[in-house]
Amino acid sequence: EPGEQALFRGLGVFAGGCTVEAIEQVCGGSDPQIEAFDGVTSLVGKSLLQRQAGAEWAGGAEPRFVMLETIREFAREKLRESGELDATCDRHLDYFTQVAEKSDQETLGGELPLWMRRLDADQNNMRAALEWSLTGNERAGGRRAELGLRLVGTLGRYWQFRSYLSEGRQWCALLLDKTEPAGPSVDRARALRALARFEFELGDSVEARRLYEQSLAISRALGDGQGEAATLLGLGILAMWQGEYDLSRSVYEESLAIGRRIGAKALIASAVGMLGVIHMRNEEYYAAQAALEEALALNREEGNDAAIADTLVKQGSVAIHLGEYEKAKALIEEGIGISRDMGLEWVTAFSLARLGLLALRLGDPQHAETFLLEALDRAQRTGVKRWSRWYLVGLAEVARLRGNAERAAKLIGASGGVATGPDAHYEPATRGEIERIVAGVRAELDEETFERLSAEGRAMSLDEIMAFASTTGRTVSTGRAEASQANPADLTEREIQVLRLMALGKSNLEIGQELVLSRRTVERHISNIYEKIGASGKVARAAAAAYALRHGLAT
Repeated sequence: EPGEQALFRGLGVFAGGCTVEAIEQVCGGSDPQIEAFDGVTSLVGKSLLQRQAGAEWAGGAEPRFVMLETIREFAREKLRESGELDATCDRHLDYFTQVAEKSDQETLGGELPLWMRRLDADQNNMRAALEWSLTGNERAGGRRAELGLRLVGTLGRYWQFRSYLSEGRQWCALLLDKTEPAGPSVDRARALRALARFEFELGDSVEARRLYEQSLAISRALGDGQGEAATLLGLGILAMWQGEYDLSRSVYEESLAIGRRIGAKALIASAVGMLGVIHMRNEEYYAAQAALEEALALNREEGNDAAIADTLVKQGSVAIHLGEYEKAKALIEEGIGISRDMGLEWVTAFSLARLGLLALRLGDPQHAETFLLEALDRAQRTGVKRWSRWYLVGLAEVARLRGNAERAAKLIGASGGVATGPDAHYEPATRGEIERIVAGVRAELDEETFERLSAEGRAMSLDEIMAFASTTGRTVSTGRAEASQANPADLTEREIQVLRLMALGKSNLEIGQELVLSRRTVERHISNIYEKIGASGKVARAAAAAYALRHGLAT
């Protein structure tokens, strides 16, 4: 029927499927010829659409409808022939910009994990919308580009949380270049702030500072206190990692004053928490403890799970420096549990760095290796390398404790090479730990041997470093390297498949979808894996990922 044909054509604009609500908003137009639900039901019956179970998100577990790619290409071609392509793609851009804005408003509260899953499901639609925003003539293209600029600003937090840093940087740069600023705008300031964060995380602090300063100037010109305080927080983090603690403190204090003036609890909590970190870096541990407790209380009031996880790990770091190891372990494990559930890669990696440090302090090289290997793998996959020097030096200490000083020297050399990002200015306690480990390895080798091996480590490519670090390097009493067994726990082929996906950071739901298994079956396989490799407790998943890397079961 003509109405079904029109609906079929319109569905060609969706990438990766959509919900009925999206279909109603995008394909209906101003005069829909058929109810969306009736049309979808008919197209499913004709095998032109497939129904899939939707991921649970803030609006509930809404079903999604997907076209085979060849059918979608045909539908889009028919849409182009009908002359409706531009109008339909414009509605698609409008709709997904609204979805992103709504999710961004929700991300400060307890709904964040659900909305992150919603954006995960529509990630390809967001990409399609951004691609469309870069098209068109001067008139149409100008409006589309402005919408695209708004979209990248609202997606900035999502890309950061999911560690899609390179993708976020690319889209922000494209849309900022595409749009000519007619004057200061909130959207431009947000996009600049998002791009600055991506540049900083990926290692270009000079460009990050330039972009933050541009964003700050716009927010101040507009009298946008929220944007000004958020940008000051970014500048403070950048200055802190460059060792400019006085500048960082003053910037955080300015952000805090603005947050209090406008009554923005989330910004207040962030500024207070970062002032706590500055106290920690200045070895003012009790002042740090008090500030972080205040930040945690504010974050709990807001229901901001991401900030709660981050603050718990920072509190654990202070506890380590105070020698309160049991307290530190409990705080960090609570934080990493939240961050894993939410898929917050940067919090998870930082938590693993701290657990590795704690394990070394407790004389437990086996667990230290597990934590540091997983952290190193996550750092290289996400591109955030600031802690990579510590991961590699920590692994060098593991090797030294196992009697393999040669391997330790090579890892120390690698820690100063391509695997480590710039501006990794650690707090004094961690710097002291690194210096102690390097001195310990030097003491076990003659100077010529140490320099030769560390030079070999520095010369390794990133892939070579990852491969070398992922081998255990354990020694036996004869001093020869112990042969690595591919599958000493006798895992089944299906268990190895599940373990590989776990090592890639996949959730149980994603593993089930990829392997076409029920959630209960996936959980049973994971339970078997834990039992066979001897993993337990809150760090069992980290231990499983490290096991996979160590035995070459994950690529």
